[in-house]
Amino acid sequence: MSAIDFIVSQWSEVSTLPNINDTIAIATMQTGNFGNDMIGTMGTKKEYAIALRTMHMIALDAIVKSQEFKGGNITSESAGELSRSYSVSDVNKKRYPDLCTTSWGVKLIELINNTFVGILCGPNAG
Repeated sequence: MSAIDFIVSQWSEVSTLPNINDTIAIATMQTGNFGNDMIGTMGTKKEYAIALRTMHMIALDAIVKSQEFKGGNITSESAGELSRSYSVSDVNKKRYPDLCTTSWGVKLIELINNTFVGILCGPNAG
């Protein structure tokens, strides 16, 4: 599943934005190495990370344009009768201050923190 497929499955309205491919390209450049670890049969963690960063960028841009963004971190969001609360640790607030501003960014932080890169240690390790 490509980044655009993840986006369609999570927030289909933004998949038709005129600049979506440019935003995905920028998100790709800003996304580190997640390797080719698969998320079940859906696609790779890197593709999912790119999609999350893309949606974060779009959401943040919309907030700023609507002048609702006053700085700080997201703590909750509501849509109709659905309400969600978010808790971001102080460590993550310091480490990822920009990502703490949207729910997509918070999900990306969770993905980053749950991605472990092993280091080989032993008598022959350099």
